[in-house]
Amino acid sequence: MKDTIAALFKQCGLGEITEDIRPVSGGLMHKMYKVHATSGVSGIGHAGVSR
Repeated sequence: MKDTIAALFKQCGLGEITEDIRPVSGGLMHKMYKVHATSGVSGIGHAGVSR
């Protein structure tokens, strides 16, 4: 997941990740992560995909 979030931040110009990505509670249908980057602190949601 770290590589995916890092690629997202790079593609969107959100800076470099500066700390470990931490899971946070709150998403009922998806996983949430707290990301510290050079642009600030962000919350990222990851929706699961059923196959």
